[in-house]
Amino acid sequence: MSLIEVLFATAIVAVVFMAIYGVFIVSVKIVTGSKARAGALSLAVERTEAIRSMLYQEIGTVGGIPSGTLAQSENITLNNTPYIRRTFIGYGDDPADGLGGADENGITADYKIVKVELTWVLRGVLQSYSHVTTVVPKGIESLNGGGTLKLFVYDALAQPITGATVRVVNTTGTSSIDVTTFTNSAGSVTFPGTPSGAGYQITVTKAGYTTARTYTSNASNPNPTPGDLSVADTQTTSGTFFIDRFSGLDIRTWEPIKEESWADEFTDATKIQTSASSTVTGGELQLELDGAEYWQAGSARSIAITPQYLSAWKEVRFTSATPPSTVAKVKIYFDNAGTPTILSDAVLSGNSAGFTTSPIDLSGISTSTYPTLYLVSELSTGDITVTPNIGRLEVVYDKGPTPLPNISFTLRGDKTIGTTGAGAATYKFSGTYSTGASSAFSTTTMEWDTYTLDVTGGLYDISESCQPLPLVLSPNVSTGLDLYLSPASTHSLLVAVKDSSSGAIIPDASVRLTRSGVDITKISSNCGQVFYSSASQGTVSGGNSYTLEVSKAGYTSATLTEVEISGTSRVTVQLTP
Repeated sequence: MSLIEVLFATAIVAVVFMAIYGVFIVSVKIVTGSKARAGALSLAVERTEAIRSMLYQEIGTVGGIPSGTLAQSENITLNNTPYIRRTFIGYGDDPADGLGGADENGITADYKIVKVELTWVLRGVLQSYSHVTTVVPKGIESLNGGGTLKLFVYDALAQPITGATVRVVNTTGTSSIDVTTFTNSAGSVTFPGTPSGAGYQITVTKAGYTTARTYTSNASNPNPTPGDLSVADTQTTSGTFFIDRFSGLDIRTWEPIKEESWADEFTDATKIQTSASSTVTGGELQLELDGAEYWQAGSARSIAITPQYLSAWKEVRFTSATPPSTVAKVKIYFDNAGTPTILSDAVLSGNSAGFTTSPIDLSGISTSTYPTLYLVSELSTGDITVTPNIGRLEVVYDKGPTPLPNISFTLRGDKTIGTTGAGAATYKFSGTYSTGASSAFSTTTMEWDTYTLDVTGGLYDISESCQPLPLVLSPNVSTGLDLYLSPASTHSLLVAVKDSSSGAIIPDASVRLTRSGVDITKISSNCGQVFYSSASQGTVSGGNSYTLEVSKAGYTSATLTEVEISGTSRVTVQLTP
């Protein structure tokens, strides 16, 4: 046989055997899966038949409703496969004699529902099998005491939640109860035959959702709301709980935009990158001497000016002295891929000729296109016995917002879970946090609520927040909250201007704050807010409160009287379109 024939024959044999191997692997998987499922069926039937052989009144689980000796959960290994067997037993209401309150004899626990569930892992995938049966009493149904516990679970919009986990615990009675089940399509669970007594602790959860529960009275919360439930014989006790999806919250702290500058006082040459025929002498840049005479022309270029967190270029300021027959001018250069290049007149009008008077307006220069500038000073003289000079060179710009790290703040929700002995509210969510070295705080487990936020430490006031405070957080949202902080003052006022119909912020609104001796008008920012820092205290009781007048084209003006400023004060003004 030739080599080609051998290779061809080998390929055919390989294809055939690969097909056989694939069939073999599939067969093994099917057999293994069937064997494991048969084991689960066997264990479920074993438990079910054992229950059927028990007396009706004995059928129940440890800590369950009804109570009995059967374990709610147990680990079992069969044929080298580990299983978890869960047994749930509860009462059912037969419609033959009426449902709920319409039941002919008032007993809704007509029979017992038994569910046996087996779970196991096969090749990394969770498998399950369940078996449900009913067990009825030999005679007419009856209850040896007890009532009915009925629980409802809704979301923030009062819509029922299916599949929520409901756990009922009571350790105060003669037998401890600890049973867990899930809500039906109506968002409810019912426990007929619940032993009478107080102290039923209810906890409602669901993956990705907030938690709702009852609260036990203690020293820190002596008047809980809702408190643990009580069940009375032949009576129905109801409880309603609200849960919804978690929300995310990112809080970032910033120092507001502020004016800063770069300046060269010419005390030395450290801020000069290159120079020609010029020198620094006595706090001035001037032409260099050549013996007893000055050079006719000279120049100096500053080092690169690249402010961090640059927000806007504003202007160049300089001082100069120009004796007769001398000229001192300044030109603006930018960084062109590492090469200082003069800005064109299209970007900065008159720059090619140079500027002889201060200031130079830089407000039209884009910070994104031109984040780095150089200042070039050019000196010339027609009289070699005298020199012009520049005494100070300054670039003014806006910097910010700048991250502000390690800011401590308190965050408190409006939802309460009771009151103290003195009647003060006990809040469900309240804590102190920090933005840390990254100037940011982040969480993905916030409950929908209205949150009050205050900066602690006494060093800063909140001067602006694009999400107006207090913060209203809806379910299943991700919200970013940027806080702009200014140095703290004893009394301050933060005014937020919003649209009364949409709730949207209103920028560029005129906000006028007045009282005797005070008349300050400011324009609301892009976040629709105005901040009055270092204000004088004013209260209604002191007879020196303030008046706010807010106006914007397209809206009806609003006037608020008796506005108080005491400590950190906040006011929201709504304008009607």
